[in-house]
Amino acid sequence: GRVGEETEARKSQDKWPPSKAEREWADLDDDLEGILESILAGSAEKKLESMVEITYQVGLERFGKKPVGTGKQRPEQPNRRERERRQIKKELKALKKRWRRASEVEREE
Repeated sequence: GRVGEETEARKSQDKWPPSKAEREWADLDDDLEGILESILAGSAEKKLESMVEITYQVGLERFGKKPVGTGKQRPEQPNRRERERRQIKKELKALKKRWRRASEVEREE
């Protein structure tokens, strides 16, 4: 978290409508404007905290929660250096095998 903030459990994400759903966004904007005008009073910090919480709650009620963990997690891929290291080890192993199988004449060349 940020410096000086107490740690709290992370909230679930709202399932917001797509940006092209202009009507849904306009309705949400109108509703939030009415709610916030009637509720907000006090210092700027208190207003900001209230706005965030109210916006979150209205979005949660209207659109629901975003599903968690629906995507498949891809297995972790080795980084470039690890891939190169494995390739070099594979080539070295193949060269050792070729050298062992080579005749005495070929080894001396």
